[in-house]
Amino acid sequence: MPRASAAAAVTGLPENIEADFHLNLGRAIARAGADIVRAEEEIAAIEATNAPGAGVIKASLDHAFDREEALIRALATSPASSLAGAAVQLAAAVKFFAWATMEETPRPEDERAINRLMTSALTVMVDAAGLDAARDGIDHLVDPRSNQWRDVYQRLAELFPATASEETSHEG
Repeated sequence: MPRASAAAAVTGLPENIEADFHLNLGRAIARAGADIVRAEEEIAAIEATNAPGAGVIKASLDHAFDREEALIRALATSPASSLAGAAVQLAAAVKFFAWATMEETPRPEDERAINRLMTSALTVMVDAAGLDAARDGIDHLVDPRSNQWRDVYQRLAELFPATASEETSHEG
């Protein structure tokens, strides 16, 4: 195994980190998120001083939300090829799930996007861990047919119980 491939296998980073589709989309999603935070801060500052212009910034905020959603949907169009890409997909699935649960009626396209993101991320993670889903008793957790609109946080706690118990022990 060449040195770059060995490093990629150990760290979960793709051999050519700049060419990794999912990682690059993750960076774009992070930039869109930063734009959202900036726009929200600008709107608050404008409204606090009763200055005109909040409408223009609100339009910018709407655009940033739309961009972030479009990027997450693009992330769901293809399976991850690296552990880093899987991590980005998992984070996007959790974020998208949180948005979707705010809707009164979940949209079918949101359900499909979340399912694709979770399935891809979990498949790569299970493979990277050297697990066999059936042999290791986690096949129901990683089966895409069983993932439709399951609570993402519950599912992660089932897959990684040590992490979930650590999280709850720090809350107190």
